[in-house]
Amino acid sequence: MKRALILTAMTVCLFAGSAAADPRNELVGAFEKALQDGSYRLDIQNSSGPDTLLEVQLLDRFHKKDANSEMIIVPGGTWISAAGRWMKVPVDGSAVTQAYTRQAMEQGINALQDVQFVDEVEMAGCQSRHYRYAVRGVFMGIRANSDAEAWICTDTGLPTRVIATSKGKTTTINYDFDAPINIQAPN
Repeated sequence: MKRALILTAMTVCLFAGSAAADPRNELVGAFEKALQDGSYRLDIQNSSGPDTLLEVQLLDRFHKKDANSEMIIVPGGTWISAAGRWMKVPVDGSAVTQAYTRQAMEQGINALQDVQFVDEVEMAGCQSRHYRYAVRGVFMGIRANSDAEAWICTDTGLPTRVIATSKGKTTTINYDFDAPINIQAPN
């Protein structure tokens, strides 16, 4: 469930074309711009816990950290931190990165439904356009059925926040495109 919500929000960030008067095209355009940016930090709060910090360098580098664990996925390996010590695991975590195929992105775009512009508000220090939408169908290889909201910064055209709710559980994702991201295998 949490993975589906995170993938939903991340995937939405991966799609689009240029912004247009159509709310759906505007939303998709913002998330494609995030894909083109290629690196960002996600501060993810889950109603079912734990909160997670996820750093992303698309298409193949991820660094996930929460109160219980820390994991790095890079080409050539996956590492998990246990009691402050990094261990390379025999499982290939790069399957997570395989979800970012063009076909998966197109399925994700098709899953976005009922996109509506709500209003313009300040979010994370940026004047942002607020949207509501539904995600119904296959989204990054997972069957999705969630309701979501997104805020897109008018200055940058990038998402600032996404809130997705599915089966009574809510995930809030705050984006930071200014964070320096350099994901490497641990020593």
